[in-house]
Amino acid sequence: MAIGLKSGDVVTLGNARWAVISADGGRMELLRLNEAAPPPQDPQPAETGPGNVLTVEQAAQELGVHPKTLREYLATGQVKGRKVGTKWRILRSENPLLQAG
Repeated sequence: MAIGLKSGDVVTLGNARWAVISADGGRMELLRLNEAAPPPQDPQPAETGPGNVLTVEQAAQELGVHPKTLREYLATGQVKGRKVGTKWRILRSENPLLQAG
């Protein structure tokens, strides 16, 4: 039995909506529409060696500021960093003030 669907059609199966990505012969590729797309992944930094990844305390000491101040800078984007769970990690290679020189 031929259904007659083509790319771009939207169908409802059960309680889900699907978009037809491709339909050729007896094979169809579908994309579920009512599910959120996975968040984009940040590209991994080239250098993740132990000397490049700093804790808030380490970076604050090198910058000569209080760790609480540095956390505020991280939260507002004044210093680049990434949250790993509940902890901030700062990459030396992403922050010119922390690069060894």
